[in-house]
Amino acid sequence: MNNMRRPNRGPAKALLIGGAAPDAERLAARLGTEAQVICLSADRAAGDAVRQAIRACLPDARVAVMLGDPALLVHKVSGPFDVILDAHRGRAPRHDRLRALLAEGGELHG
Repeated sequence: MNNMRRPNRGPAKALLIGGAAPDAERLAARLGTEAQVICLSADRAAGDAVRQAIRACLPDARVAVMLGDPALLVHKVSGPFDVILDAHRGRAPRHDRLRALLAEGGELHG
């Protein structure tokens, strides 16, 4: 993952696919304080953990969590996203789909 910070261009829209609290913290570090984040989590415990991690870093962020198989939920979201972090383990290649969800100049990690 690129460790460069995203320039603050106002509220960013971000997507976290799978992952845990450390992934959410890495994503939050790239976002502005009022970011909008959609998290695709396998279960409620994982979803709660990523929501809490993002809110700990960005208290004013708007965080939505979708529960289910993160690989399948990718097809239920629409962009554009400024930052996408694909942390879903055992994933099938989906870089083309994720690139299509990126805003111009957006960042894809994972």
